[in-house]
Amino acid sequence: FFGVVLIGVAAGVIIHTLEAKAEDKINRLREQHHDVELDFGHQPAFNLERETRRVFLDVLCSFAMIGISLAIGSATMMQLEDWSAADAFYFSMVTITTVGYG
Repeated sequence: FFGVVLIGVAAGVIIHTLEAKAEDKINRLREQHHDVELDFGHQPAFNLERETRRVFLDVLCSFAMIGISLAIGSATMMQLEDWSAADAFYFSMVTITTVGYG
């Protein structure tokens, strides 16, 4: 079940990033050519490799933030509650994913 949530989050980040990039590109074209009527018949320069790299980095940053949150939560629970690493990680994961068993 966690995999479905993870894929959904990744897809949402990718779609949001691509929409934002397209919107920025259109706005920049409008600003550059505000006095000239835009011809949308021609495709603006689009570097797929660069955009793919940017999306990959955004997704990687999201996963890193999740991992950092899990690590901090696990370490905190290990210190405060005197739990094993496995128990602390389990309850950190349950808390972050808002499953809330119990």
